[in-house]
Amino acid sequence: MLSTRLRIAVFFTALVVFIIALIMGAILYFSHISWMGLEKDELYRLIGAVEKEVTTQEIHESEDTGDDSEERLDDDNDNGSGIDARLRDFFNESSRALTYFRYYDENGREIFASEEFPTSLSSEKSDPVFFSEGKNDFLVISSSFSQSGGVLQIAIDVTRLSDLERLFLKIGFIILAVSSLVIFVAGYSFSWHILAPIREITEKSRKITVQNLSERLPVKGPKNDEIRELSEDLNEMFARIERSVLSLKQFTHDASHELRTPIAALDTTLQLVERTHNISKIGEAKEEIQKMNELISSLLQLARYEDTLFDEKQKSEFRLSKEVNKIMDTIGSHFSEKKITREMTIPQDSTIRVEPVSFRQVIWNLVWNAYKFSGKNGKVEISFNKNVLRIADNGTGIATKDIPHLFDRFFRGDKSRSTDGFGLGLAIAKRFAEANGFRISVRNRKSGGAEFSVGL
Repeated sequence: MLSTRLRIAVFFTALVVFIIALIMGAILYFSHISWMGLEKDELYRLIGAVEKEVTTQEIHESEDTGDDSEERLDDDNDNGSGIDARLRDFFNESSRALTYFRYYDENGREIFASEEFPTSLSSEKSDPVFFSEGKNDFLVISSSFSQSGGVLQIAIDVTRLSDLERLFLKIGFIILAVSSLVIFVAGYSFSWHILAPIREITEKSRKITVQNLSERLPVKGPKNDEIRELSEDLNEMFARIERSVLSLKQFTHDASHELRTPIAALDTTLQLVERTHNISKIGEAKEEIQKMNELISSLLQLARYEDTLFDEKQKSEFRLSKEVNKIMDTIGSHFSEKKITREMTIPQDSTIRVEPVSFRQVIWNLVWNAYKFSGKNGKVEISFNKNVLRIADNGTGIATKDIPHLFDRFFRGDKSRSTDGFGLGLAIAKRFAEANGFRISVRNRKSGGAEFSVGL
């Protein structure tokens, strides 16, 4: 695989050489057309001149009478047709350098031919054609002569012009070869300067490691410059990596801290059972194990859907009224124990496109959160309007200082809202909602309690 620098040099060379070849080809083509046109015009001119000359002589001779006519006829009988004789005389008088004539009478007998005329050329009538014989090139025209019925052929030697074209081609190939080498070297050197910003970005990127993720690449160039955009995109990527690493560190720290408590309690309980042989303590050990299972399950859910965004193939129509009723039926006994009433204002035909399993978990966690922070004889309200799902309780509300951290992993509010749990329910709800293209917000209600909103 060629390096980027080499590919730039090769592309630059190919482009310039192609342009040079195109220009040279155009020059050669139009020069060839030009001199061919001039030579063809000369051939037609000579044809016209021959016919005009012979016609003029014929008119003059037709005016002669008496003995002169008889003498002319005798001469014609001795030397062949009078017209043929006049043509022969005209050819001898009109011969010029590199222009040759050949004439056949109506019977196909050769009457006249210049010594240099190409002998292998047929006597058939034709438009101007290019013809080669030996090392010579000719432009030849063959035309029926109206006066005698014979065929007149005129050939112009264009060998010198053909040689010039061949020489031009040879010089052109040499120029292309030399220019290709020069342009490639120049392009290879030029690409070094073009790629200098990329090399700088590469060198800076290699120096950014886990130990110094806060460092960023320098952003240079005009606003719409591609190199500037690349630097900005890489800086955004480093920022996301930094956030992920910090989140992972915090997550590991919090997880180890949360697991330490049930493990220590389980260890204490098992030691007590071992010393006292009191198997009634086994139940307490099972409760601690259940807590650890719930914590690990929550951690796995968060890890599984970290940075996930569901596509349309994973989504389906989600009937809100039906699904919320299912959830309420499942946890209805808990509501009854605390005498909490529930109020639902969700239209029966309300649907949204989501990944059903994850979004069901979002609703479950928010409803359970509302249940936990509603006091006895409280009330939980669930509504859906203008594509926004709202779940509210009438508890004590949330401390203003806690709101920015409410969806953080393992975060628990002030003492007035502290209950059993690991502080992962809202974090899971937020992550699952975002994976479906929704966001969660929270506010304190004037009438008391908190209201969570899930919307696009």
